[in-house]
Amino acid sequence: MDINGVDFGEMKYVLNRAKIKGPRNITIVLHSFSFIKPYDVQYNEVRPRWNVIRRFERLCHFLKEKSDDFEVRTFDSLNQKILTQWAQESIHHFPRVPSNLSIMRGFQQLKDILI
Repeated sequence: MDINGVDFGEMKYVLNRAKIKGPRNITIVLHSFSFIKPYDVQYNEVRPRWNVIRRFERLCHFLKEKSDDFEVRTFDSLNQKILTQWAQESIHHFPRVPSNLSIMRGFQQLKDILI
């Protein structure tokens, strides 16, 4: 899930459903540039993307609260043995996100474009 393209409600829903039905591994993607919006290709003028920053903070808080349910790993902490084991054990199911959560994401993305 890309922190820029998925609303917190969607992330929370997918994580909670994945805990029950799989998949076992969820990757959340972000980059330091995820938190700024450039107004030109050279990044001479930028602004903070507060909605993405708050979304990431909420995700971190959620994962901390649910630390008994979710194990957070960075790419640096993974090795080939772990990845192979997880791939063999993984349940290949991805939860269908309710449309109301997707609509909310659309509004947030529109707001980000307009501001």
